[in-house]
Amino acid sequence: MRIQSASLLLSLAALLFSGVVHARVLEIEGAEASSTYPGSDGVSYSPKNAVDRKVSTVWTEGADGAGMGESITLTLKGGERLITGFTIWNGNWYTQDFFERHNRIKELLVEFADGTSERHLLEDGFQPQTVRLEKPVKTASVTLKIKGKFGGSTFDDTCISEVQVFDDTPEEGVAAA
Repeated sequence: MRIQSASLLLSLAALLFSGVVHARVLEIEGAEASSTYPGSDGVSYSPKNAVDRKVSTVWTEGADGAGMGESITLTLKGGERLITGFTIWNGNWYTQDFFERHNRIKELLVEFADGTSERHLLEDGFQPQTVRLEKPVKTASVTLKIKGKFGGSTFDDTCISEVQVFDDTPEEGVAAA
């Protein structure tokens, strides 16, 4: 029950902060990364952490330096889907202190399965950010590539706590106005 409640709260927070009212969060079948920081003492930095609906877990790139050019690829369940955007919990959301100590993404290259891409700038803030695509894209995967960073105060590793990809189909059970 607690996990379902946390999942519901995460979805509601995304919608409230994003201004996106009629959107359905799409299921992610898999998450892979170009690099991953090695885990230790039972702590994982796996790309799967970015889609586990827990903002307290993170994917952390594992390249030397800030991870420019490193990426995470999300595979959508059910193959090609028409997507309109995504919400990202940028940085390490384990605590506010961790958020400030780790790098956050400033510029993001969003790549789709057909080879097309879009660049987006993110804000440096401890709140979910919704990115609306320039136009809906039919794709089976979304790759988020780090192209710029906001520097952390302690660590030169770039993190993503959570990503939710969506389309503009209303969630089931939500009455249309």
